[in-house]
Amino acid sequence: MNLPRRRLLLAALLALAGAGLWFWLAHPQSSERTAAAAPPTTTPTVSELPRPIARANATHHPLADRLNHPDQDARADVLAVEELLRLFAQAVRGMPRRPLGTNAEFTAALAGANPLRLTFLPPGHPAINTHGELCDRWGHAYLFNPMSEQRVDIRSAGPDGKQFTSDDITVREPTGLEP
Repeated sequence: MNLPRRRLLLAALLALAGAGLWFWLAHPQSSERTAAAAPPTTTPTVSELPRPIARANATHHPLADRLNHPDQDARADVLAVEELLRLFAQAVRGMPRRPLGTNAEFTAALAGANPLRLTFLPPGHPAINTHGELCDRWGHAYLFNPMSEQRVDIRSAGPDGKQFTSDDITVREPTGLEP
């Protein structure tokens, strides 16, 4: 095959892949489950994660607008965070990625520091504190507890701001990160 023909074929394949990715992200299927990627041997710091590309009109998932909204309760907030994580995992399924463990790492990934530079949560969202952590409606950082490579429990400390007390909000349902 000659060089111009190869370039044309490569351009067509890239356009098809881009259109497929756009359609897939615009119409997520909740029944799909993500496959786990093999973790690297070292865990990166937040500063080692890829930075989101600066965009004049950065788009994000509509669920981000519902976080800490007065028209919904704290349980709905936790469910929204879990859904954003599920959508993130679905989008980067099969791609090499670093393991995430801290709130700041999960928040950075949702804000665009991911292999596809997709923004599920705008970087300047009011629920993100000065440490880059996603916070509940009371201003307390969520606890992201990776139970396995495929499962992450998310916990709000509740109004008292103390983890593992009776007013904590957590949802112990599948997050969609399971295979």
